[in-house]
Amino acid sequence: GSKHEVEIKEWAQGGLTSESYKSFFARRFPNWKKTRSDFILLQLGTNDVFPLLERRYTLLQFKENMSSIIKEFKKFKGIKNKHPRILIASVPLFCFQIASPARNSLVENEINPAIQEIAQREKAIFVDNYSVLHNRCDLYDPDGVHPNREGEIALARNWLFSIRRELR
Repeated sequence: GSKHEVEIKEWAQGGLTSESYKSFFARRFPNWKKTRSDFILLQLGTNDVFPLLERRYTLLQFKENMSSIIKEFKKFKGIKNKHPRILIASVPLFCFQIASPARNSLVENEINPAIQEIAQREKAIFVDNYSVLHNRCDLYDPDGVHPNREGEIALARNWLFSIRRELR
């Protein structure tokens, strides 16, 4: 097939919610407006489970946070295109025992439908990372939250599949 040169910039930080990501990003990457990119991959939501369950903010605020993050990324300039394509992924479930039912119910019934709705409204590409790890506790670290090496590879393949689909 055709060869594409890829440069990856990782702007992730563990432990951030949709709310704290915005200020982290503004502080850590003050010159981001100079960045040119064809694809932006956004995976947020897992760390929003706890503040949502504890009612520190609402699902509506989560949606507003996610939309405002996407709107900032839409200001980037593209390389081959005028602007980058934004891919936003659903949240995988928590695995194993630790109080999972309430957390997983929130992920399945509120967070992931919200992410799908935001993707549609913001004309972003929805990536189904939920299905990649669904019923696959073997792809998780013992904490039941983070993917292990094999889980990360499975997620990376899913991102790559989604990017290739967009390039076609």
